Amino acid sequence: MSKVNDYIQNKPNATEDEINNFLRKEIENKYLSKEKINVNNSNKIMGSSDYPGLPDLNPKEQELFNQNPIKGLKAI
Repeated sequence: MSKVNDYIQNKPNATEDEINNFLRKEIENKYLSKEKINVNNSNKIMGSSDYPGLPDLNPKEQELFNQNPIKGLKAI
């Protein structure tokens, strides 16, 4: 969350989509191994168990996280 907060502070006019895209890239770069990158063409992060620090999500929780990662992260 600290990187997201820094991003928002440095880009106060960033849209929610821009913030979510930043968060997706951070998760992809930090937690998903290069062999297991699991982000599909619509920028949905599939399978929270692929990276540490996030609990396994049920299908509804995963759907919410995929729709809006920043809100999903805050909810977790």
